[in-house]
Amino acid sequence: MTRLRRTLAFVALGLLALLLLMNLRAVLEARAQLARAEPALAAGDLPRAVSHLRLAARWDAPGNVYAQRALASLESLARDAEQRGDLALALRAYRALHAALHASRGIQIREPELLARADARIAALMAREPAPPRDAGLSAQQRAQRYLALLQLKAPRTLGVLLACGGFFVWVLAFAALILRGLDDEGRIVKAVARPSFLCLVFGWVAFAVGLHLA
Repeated sequence: MTRLRRTLAFVALGLLALLLLMNLRAVLEARAQLARAEPALAAGDLPRAVSHLRLAARWDAPGNVYAQRALASLESLARDAEQRGDLALALRAYRALHAALHASRGIQIREPELLARADARIAALMAREPAPPRDAGLSAQQRAQRYLALLQLKAPRTLGVLLACGGFFVWVLAFAALILRGLDDEGRIVKAVARPSFLCLVFGWVAFAVGLHLA
């Protein structure tokens, strides 16, 4: 039992280290993209700045201040462009906000109010453009409502996400137990460990697949 606890603790520490490395990469990538956006802003190359800000915001993660700065800069840039009458740039920046928030979402959107503001402005700005043939009979307000409805993406089901995550961790822990404790020092199978580990491995894989389907 003590050996099993040590194995589980080792695997848990390994998973924690992996999560920390992933978060560190998100911070470094967001900082790098933000650093590329700042010279573009200073030079007045706003379309290129929007592109780099969008890439920085896509790396949003808990505690990632660089991604948060990118989101704030995108909204500020979009508002300024709209006030100047540069509707094309404003629409591009709001769309970048929309894309970044959905790209970095987990079970829920991290900044739902920001997303709602961006989607509302996207719909309003699109409604000011010439109507396509299929919307020719609609008023600007009706088209804005239609565009706003199209921007509302279906959120993943919480049950499916939790089941997939749980199945993944069960699979990893079972695989580690099978490899590390399923064989003795002479390479023989330890049935007391191998059998339940194999069953948990299969269960974890099935739960992961079912969770992805439900999500």
